[in-house]
Amino acid sequence: MITLRHADICLQLDETDGGRATSWTVAGHELIGRNGTHPIDYGMYPMAPWAGRLRGNAIEWSGVARPLPVNFDPWAIHGLVLNRRFEVIEKQAHHVLLQCAFDEVWPASGAVQCSWTLDDDGLTTEITCTSRAEAFPAILGWHPWFRRQIAGTRAEWATDCDQQLVRGADSLPTGECIRLDRAAGPFDDVLTGGTAASIDWPGFLRIDIENSHPWFVVYDATEDFICIEPQTGPADGLSGRCAPVTLVSAAEPLMMRTRWLFRRAPQAPPA
Repeated sequence: MITLRHADICLQLDETDGGRATSWTVAGHELIGRNGTHPIDYGMYPMAPWAGRLRGNAIEWSGVARPLPVNFDPWAIHGLVLNRRFEVIEKQAHHVLLQCAFDEVWPASGAVQCSWTLDDDGLTTEITCTSRAEAFPAILGWHPWFRRQIAGTRAEWATDCDQQLVRGADSLPTGECIRLDRAAGPFDDVLTGGTAASIDWPGFLRIDIENSHPWFVVYDATEDFICIEPQTGPADGLSGRCAPVTLVSAAEPLMMRTRWLFRRAPQAPPA
C-alpha cells in the first residue's frame, strides 16, 4: 500500500490491485468508497487500454476479431489492468508513478503508466498508454466511486458537456448524439462537448474536474455513489462508431491529464 500526503489531503493506493486509490480523504473525510466486491465496484482506478463496454466483447484490428476476456458477466469491461499488479517507478511524499504492462489478447504488447500528484489545489492524474510493438487503438479513463453523503451533505454533479450519446437496449451507444438533458436521469451515459465536470458537497467541498479530452461518463443510478469518469473517448470507442479511433504507438503514446481541483467551503465541518 502506498500513502501520499499533502496538507490535509491523503491518498492510499494499492499497487497490487489495479493501481487504484482505495482511500482519498480531505480534512479527514473519506471521498470514495465501495459499492461491491468486484474490482469495478470500488475506489478510483485507471481504465486501459479501453474504458467501458465493447460491442461483442471483442476488438477488430487489421481484419482480425480478437475476443476479450469477460470479467463482469456478460461484459469485457474497463480494460485489462483492473486487478493487475503495478510496478512503482517513482515515489515521493506527494507523488507516485506506477506502470503495468499488457500483451495477451491484445493486438500488440503495450503498457500503461499512471501518475498521481498532490498539491495545494488538489490532485493531478495522468494516464499514458504506449505500444511496445505495432500501433493499436486505445481509450483511457478514470473511474472514481464518489460517496454521495459526506459531512452531512449530499453530492450534486455538474458539467459543461452539452451532448449525450444515446444508449441502446444493450447498454452501448447507438452512434446517435442528442442534447444533454439533466432532467432525463438517472444516468449511465457518455457525455461530450466539454472538458469540465464537478461534484459538490455543499458546505464542505467541491471538486472541479478539468480533463484534457472532451469525454465523460456519468453514473448516478445508485443511492450511495456517483461516478464521474473522465475519458479519452466513448464506451465502445474502439469501433469508431461514435468518434474517431485513436492509435497508440511507441512514437505517439496516448496521454490523458486530469486536474481534480478542490474548492473548500469557508468553514468545512470537522471530521
